[in-house]
Amino acid sequence: MSSPRIRPLPSAFLLCALAAVSTMTTAKAATAATPAPAHTDTCTDVRPDHFVDVPGHTPALSPRAVEFDLDYRNRGDHARRAAPQVLIESPDHGPYLRPGDVLLEHRTADGSWQPVRLASQTGTLYTSLTGAHRCVPAAGALHERYRISATPGAQGSLHLRVAVAD
Repeated sequence: MSSPRIRPLPSAFLLCALAAVSTMTTAKAATAATPAPAHTDTCTDVRPDHFVDVPGHTPALSPRAVEFDLDYRNRGDHARRAAPQVLIESPDHGPYLRPGDVLLEHRTADGSWQPVRLASQTGTLYTSLTGAHRCVPAAGALHERYRISATPGAQGSLHLRVAVAD
């Protein structure tokens, strides 16, 4: 009965294997020694998961342009992604508002007014959340300035809120 013969492995193969094991062990140790990052003031690219109502005075619809503010304070210990949203609700029993009944404008960083496109669903006009996201640092604030006017006879009420991602 003969025993199987064991062949020696080429030395180059052994050196490569040892180098790989050494690299994996060093990388694992370095990963374990790296502390988890603390909360930062940068936002992750996460979709908002809840709404926060914004209290305050909201103007009545009028043919005369009226300015108002939407303010949100991040009371958390980390930055949050937030998107301001303006809702213009029709009276419960109509007539229902159409986007052409209202002109909503947003004050830009350079001080000019930019029209805001309104969508409509079941009698409520609203601003889109797409592209409205801002990064609000921990204990920071979001301040947006708007101007609104309506066609004569248009009725409705404003509701301000912020979509927030935690």
